[in-house]
Amino acid sequence: MIKPIFTITAFLLFIGLTGYTKGIDKELLTQKFHPLDSTASAAYIKKNVEIEYNFDNPLGLHLEMKYHFVIKIYNEDGESYGTFQVPYYEKGGKKEKVRKIKAQTYNLVNGKIKSEQLSKKDIYKEETSGNWRKVTFALPNVKPGSVIEVQYTVSSPYVYSIPKWYFQNSIPTDYSSYIIDVPEYFTLTPVPTGSVLLSNEKKPVMSSQHGEIRHTLIGTKIKPYKKDKYVLNENDYRSGIKFELFSTKFPNRPTEYYSKDWNAIATNLNEADYFGRQIKKKLSDLNSIVEEALTIDRKDRALFLYEYVRSNYTWNEKYGIGSYDGLKKVVSNKSGGVGDINLLLVNLLKKSNLVAHPVVMKSRYDGLLNTSFPTLTELDYCIVYVELSPDEYILLDATSKLTPMGELPLRALNISGVVVRPDGAKIINMVNNNQYKVQTVSEYDVDVENNTLIGSSQRKRSNYAATKFRADLEKENNEIDEEEDYQDEEGEQEDDIESYNLDNTYEVISLKNLEDIYKPISLEYKEELYTCSKIIGNKIFIDGSLDFGIKDNPFKEENREYPIFYNNKVSTKSIAAINIPEGYIIESIPESTSVTTPTKAATFRYDVKQQDGKLIIYYIFSVKQTNVGPGEYPALKNLYKIAADKAAEKIVLTKV
Repeated sequence: MIKPIFTITAFLLFIGLTGYTKGIDKELLTQKFHPLDSTASAAYIKKNVEIEYNFDNPLGLHLEMKYHFVIKIYNEDGESYGTFQVPYYEKGGKKEKVRKIKAQTYNLVNGKIKSEQLSKKDIYKEETSGNWRKVTFALPNVKPGSVIEVQYTVSSPYVYSIPKWYFQNSIPTDYSSYIIDVPEYFTLTPVPTGSVLLSNEKKPVMSSQHGEIRHTLIGTKIKPYKKDKYVLNENDYRSGIKFELFSTKFPNRPTEYYSKDWNAIATNLNEADYFGRQIKKKLSDLNSIVEEALTIDRKDRALFLYEYVRSNYTWNEKYGIGSYDGLKKVVSNKSGGVGDINLLLVNLLKKSNLVAHPVVMKSRYDGLLNTSFPTLTELDYCIVYVELSPDEYILLDATSKLTPMGELPLRALNISGVVVRPDGAKIINMVNNNQYKVQTVSEYDVDVENNTLIGSSQRKRSNYAATKFRADLEKENNEIDEEEDYQDEEGEQEDDIESYNLDNTYEVISLKNLEDIYKPISLEYKEELYTCSKIIGNKIFIDGSLDFGIKDNPFKEENREYPIFYNNKVSTKSIAAINIPEGYIIESIPESTSVTTPTKAATFRYDVKQQDGKLIIYYIFSVKQTNVGPGEYPALKNLYKIAADKAAEKIVLTKV
């Protein structure tokens, strides 16, 4: 998937590497593992940036950002750190530039340090989305044991947008520094994230011409952040710093506020050719669609237009809030980026006399939107707001072929968004209505001779549970590859509540409603469960929750400093009947339990009963809030523990 990471570069000027090996020694090259994390595939030995304002640039005031990375590679997985992807921004005559690139690989060969330089021919540029581009380069001969060093100086005319810097990374960091010289004309507000202790120094820059104050933040011996799929975006919680530009006051000029308000940004967007003017664009090729929509009852009109766009236009995997080549080209090509497709939907909704507006936001990939610091450059995603009544609205994203109206693809989930209306902007809390709903009814016989449970199940998957099933099936059939929102790296929380052991056998004998994305998927399948029962002597031991339910508690930390974020609300209910084999009686069953967190964010219920020669297992797990505060973490952790412990308990049958 094509996606910008952080702002840098346009023009490349490659220079020599004389005297570049200082600080790289044999001890580092022979190091086999990192002392902070012996399992790390690589480590940042240095990760530094220095930022200053250049008043002497002939093109006007620029930010100069000098980056310096030294990375140790420990194993084959770490070799990926030898490839750099460097997004950059250009719009009209304002372009970011990289004036210097120096990159080199160090290896120990026959006891001596050998260095290899990055070749200019190995640097590539490509378009990503809208005004974003990307430079990619891979350092030569990177292998386990290598040390790589990369430097570049980025020059940006966008002085109001300073990239965020991360001290904490997915690999250990020995030393990381962030230095920024702030002229007296600028008022910047530091916005830190994470809990890593940093040294922080602020002092005047000697012999400065513009009253610069140097801010220096340093972190050392920083452990990697732990992967956590129960967050919106890990980048919002790992240690980092973002300096937000609040205002400027140059000599003999009035104060200019860059974080004035969202209304100013809305005015900018409404007047922009790539945004507001596209919403008003006449699209004669779609007149018949609008005419048909106007014949449909008002309450069904939005669904008709959503389905038209979703079914007829294909997302090209590019992000962005606008239609940079224009909606006429989108209509002609039947494809486009996020902004193209969703602005087209707004265009059609408005022409069909519905109240609709674009919502600009940050994609889940990009993290939380800091609504306290309005900025256009932070926005990378656009969805659609449709007013159903003065007190009710719905959010739409027509970029996914598999998502019905009423759901949002995972990439479009976030906490806040900004509705861009003709008269200004409105910040909204984006309520997540996605619901993962599964109901299962099963019946089994105990095959005593083969130590197996044999039976069948009927399962109904509704809402997002059906959406994910369709996506997984198409992915398995290699029919699509663009629904990355459903891949493991995005956090498949559903795996915690639906456990399937591949040592068991599941044979689907009936599958209904696969093609209709507005209907639940009904499945019927035969099962042979080899892992859920065990015969020892004259006793049969059966797992308390068979092959379903929570097997492991994902919350293992003692405390949590940030919220628990779910991709969707959860509602699972399983009823399983086990026919007690002839000649056996119940010796013991797990105790019934019912537990709910204090705010009723999550509930777990479990019960086993004997009825008409059968054991009936009732298992219910639900999550009613998609954003749970850290204060409720202990209770939620305990609920998961109870559910996992219950799965480990045994139903015991004794032969008489």
